[in-house]
Amino acid sequence: LDLDKNKFQEFPKAVCHLDNLKILYFRGGSIHTIPNEIELLKNLRELAWKTDRKPKNISSNVRKLEKLQKLEFAYMETESQNSVENIAFPKEFCYIPHLKELKISTNKILQLPTEFENLQYLEGLTLE
Repeated sequence: LDLDKNKFQEFPKAVCHLDNLKILYFRGGSIHTIPNEIELLKNLRELAWKTDRKPKNISSNVRKLEKLQKLEFAYMETESQNSVENIAFPKEFCYIPHLKELKISTNKILQLPTEFENLQYLEGLTLE
């Protein structure tokens, strides 16, 4: 499901009821949370999430996405936002059990958390 360049302000929870969904793209929107209902996407294998708002309230239920193998996370502030505040890499992503590929594109993350070592199946890492 490609929801790139959408106008959503919140993660549409109706998406979480698509039982057979394997790929989900949210790039270019303002979604800054991942709800608890994300755990319902039992067959999700690939998630791309790019936001122009500081991420917050990322449900720990992302760790229940046992089939998720590829995650792309991007947070880019626009020039008008231009805050000096850095963000922490979402620790919740460090507990996705079978994650193999991780791409992080951001202009505000300075370090990875110690929990990053939990990504035992990680085969590919891209930092931009």
